Amino acid sequence: MSQHHKAAKWSTTSRKLRARMQPTIDAGSAVCWRCRGLIVPGTKWDVGHVEDASGRWTGRYAPEHALKRDCPMGGNRSAGGRKGASLTNHRRTPRPSDKRLPSW
Repeated sequence: MSQHHKAAKWSTTSRKLRARMQPTIDAGSAVCWRCRGLIVPGTKWDVGHVEDASGRWTGRYAPEHALKRDCPMGGNRSAGGRKGASLTNHRRTPRPSDKRLPSW
């Protein structure tokens, strides 16, 4: 979890945004910004950071599916994991392997 999401300010902001979005979720008319599908009332959802095509945050928030099973685009939580892994793996330098492969 990023420092942004651990901060008290985000916790307060997130609660306020969820409260504002909840009536739309309950009515069954909320659309996931990631996959453009409806968020079914009773399913898990998150307040998502809307990103542009390059993956940069646009400064807007919108509801989105929380879980991969509900979202063809992967959902908020797995998308964050993929993005974090991509950043981490990109920074790593490959290490030469000192293991020898079998000669068979």
